[in-house]
Amino acid sequence: MDCFKDWLRSLLSLSGVCVGIFSIVLVLTLIDSLQNTIKEGFESFGTDIVFIEKEPLEPDLNEDGIFRWWEYFSRPNVSYSEYLYLRQNSRFAERMAFSSRFSNITAVCGDWEAIVPAGISDGRAFSCDEIERGASVTIIGESAAKEMFKHGENPIGHSIRLLGKNFTIIGVFEKCGTNTVSTVDIDNARLIPVKTGQSMVDLSKTRTSITVSPKQSISKEEFIEELRALMRQHRRLSPRDKDNFSINRISFIIEQMGEIFALANLLGWIIGLFSLLVGGFGIANIEFVSVQERTSEIGIQKAIGARRSVILRQFIREAAIMSILGGLAGIGLAGVIAAIIPSSFIHLSLSLKNAAIGILVSLITGVLAGLAPALKASRLNPVDAISSH
Repeated sequence: MDCFKDWLRSLLSLSGVCVGIFSIVLVLTLIDSLQNTIKEGFESFGTDIVFIEKEPLEPDLNEDGIFRWWEYFSRPNVSYSEYLYLRQNSRFAERMAFSSRFSNITAVCGDWEAIVPAGISDGRAFSCDEIERGASVTIIGESAAKEMFKHGENPIGHSIRLLGKNFTIIGVFEKCGTNTVSTVDIDNARLIPVKTGQSMVDLSKTRTSITVSPKQSISKEEFIEELRALMRQHRRLSPRDKDNFSINRISFIIEQMGEIFALANLLGWIIGLFSLLVGGFGIANIEFVSVQERTSEIGIQKAIGARRSVILRQFIREAAIMSILGGLAGIGLAGVIAAIIPSSFIHLSLSLKNAAIGILVSLITGVLAGLAPALKASRLNPVDAISSH
């Protein structure tokens, strides 16, 4: 019965360390994977890119700290004519695209590839002529293609109906997954030319956006001020009128994502450290029991010349090994979870750095847990210890 209790106590202690290291390593792996994915996605856009839209992304509070949502609700959407005006008059813009989203359709024109960070796996892209004349052609996402053609037919050349209008499929986008940074849901996309969309719906009542990136030699401040001045000119705003549009910076999104990742990282460490605290107390308890059971053995060791440092290292080493075993189990579990999560959802990869962090935290936990029992053992009087049993 005592043997079973010792085994159960050891298992529970190792479980605490295992859960703690699993939490820490998995959170670190998840955050690293998300950061890498989002970094790659933003790099495909460029960190200087801006979106001219109706509502702001950055908080815009009044003197009382209230978000003035009612002001944005009454704003007009950015228009196709404003896109054409900016394209014709901007001296600092390098690439520019207009997009309008309605139903499950995205109407695009200009440098539309800037808002679609995905290649075409089958078929082709829009031609300039198709964009200019508003042809009834579409490029669809992989998930949309599988939904429409469930028997595996090649969708290229087939006709589909969108809002009562027939479109010919000319291309299929590569699969991106849900974790890809994009202003368009690529996997479920139905892209069409803007002029075609104008014949179907009133674009002023849809969600519209103008995406612009600057020339390399232009400063961010000059670039944004030029866009603001051109938009105000086109909307005939007087110097005293407030902007009734927003210029949203992608760099702001990057900053916000960094803060979110930092918070998630902190929460993961807090959860992990609480579990490690439980596991550490369990290991310390096991070592105290071990000292109690091996008191006479410790006395004999000291009687034949073993120094206090030898006894100290002996029990700290035992606690550290026990903690590292629990940590290795946690790292292994995190690796299994990372391997079985589909890459189409999020690509997780357990790095050597995160595994090393897990082992180091396990080692520190074990050393700290074993320190008090080791000190107790090293301070035993040899005579009293030998005569204790």
